[in-house]
Amino acid sequence: HSARMQGGPLPRVTASGAEGLAKIAVTLRKTGNAQPASYTVRLLFAEYDDLAAGDRVFGVALQGRRVIEKLDIGKEADRRTGLVKEFRNISADNLLTIDLVPITGKPTLCGIEIVLE
Repeated sequence: HSARMQGGPLPRVTASGAEGLAKIAVTLRKTGNAQPASYTVRLLFAEYDDLAAGDRVFGVALQGRRVIEKLDIGKEADRRTGLVKEFRNISADNLLTIDLVPITGKPTLCGIEIVLE
């Protein structure tokens, strides 16, 4: 429930999430061979567990290109506080892929927003 969140943007989104994901593929357009377009991608994160900074660290790649080398939510935001990372000019055609690469612990992700530029 969003009342559990202590701060950050979009508490209704960051109040829940998925842990241990490795790859996500989002269909952007259902047409056949769509021309590539640029998108702004916002990824939402939060730390719920009693983990110290460094206990959950992972990388993030969009379309196979690493956009975050080492994300440590516990270091960047307080526990139960939402964190947004924004990436502009991400080129994609029909499908956007997001890879979560574990370094320490299991990656976690609360939300994805994809906006056509």
